[in-house]
Amino acid sequence: MWESIGFLSVTVAEAIRVLQQHKACERHETWSRRECAAALRMVRIDMINTVREEMRDQVTVVIRSLQDLMVMSSLVLVVGFGSVCEGTFPDTEAETEYPGLQNFFLEAKFQDVPSLSPVSFGQLYASLAALTLVMSLGSLLLAMVLSMEARSASRGRRHPTA
Repeated sequence: MWESIGFLSVTVAEAIRVLQQHKACERHETWSRRECAAALRMVRIDMINTVREEMRDQVTVVIRSLQDLMVMSSLVLVVGFGSVCEGTFPDTEAETEYPGLQNFFLEAKFQDVPSLSPVSFGQLYASLAALTLVMSLGSLLLAMVLSMEARSASRGRRHPTA
């Protein structure tokens, strides 16, 4: 009889040890799952931060190129206004005779297209100079607006009209 009790006590002790190991393994598995979930969250956060930095770098590149465009537009605008203000256009009211090639370009007319009225090179030059001023001013204003929009987008602010 005592042998069966001894066998039973060893079996109960082993059963308690097995249950303790089972609970310890369950606890370890629970903590491992929590650590895995925390690691996955950290990976997701790192990915979001990486994408955010990449977008910020791209916006910075766009802003720099817009600033370069504004510098170039300003230079073209200054040169265009300088050429207009310094009198590069020929005097149309004066009856002066221009020498050589200047006379050809100022007096010659495009008459190859019969449906259009004849246009002189002087009128073409004036039109191109005016377009140079208008287009450079337009590109300067557009670059300024786009630069402000890119800066506000990079700071996370929404457009006031949105």
